Amino acid sequence: MSNELIGITLALLAAAGWATSSIFARLGLQHVRNTTGTMVSMVTGVVVVGAVALPFYGSRILLLPLVAFAWFGLLGLLNFVLGRFFSYSAIHLAGVARATPIVSTSPLWAMIIAVIFLNEVPTIFTLIGAVTIVGGLALIMSERTTRA
Repeated sequence: MSNELIGITLALLAAAGWATSSIFARLGLQHVRNTTGTMVSMVTGVVVVGAVALPFYGSRILLLPLVAFAWFGLLGLLNFVLGRFFSYSAIHLAGVARATPIVSTSPLWAMIIAVIFLNEVPTIFTLIGAVTIVGGLALIMSERTTRA
């Protein structure tokens, strides 16, 4: 199996994992507040990742420069704490079927931020992808829902 095929398989498994986690979040949020769900999710994640990462990479982690810890700390705050809290809140309020595709517009935001702050130049295919994301977002946002 080629590295590319392994990468695609892993990406599909990641997508399935994130989709499944959205379902579990929706089920869990029926019983607790969004902040509690975020906290439980964060603590569980730290324990699992720590149990895997520290035995195998603990010495390498300690060799990272302090600036790397600062950037990863900011990443953790934005992505894992605020991002998860906002995602759980969206799932709770709008449902999995509407909130998850909207949360999945992150590549569009990454492209915009990369163009503004990193002076990246998007290719025509990146721009077509961005337009497609905006089109999908418009379809989701225009959908009328009725709650029973």
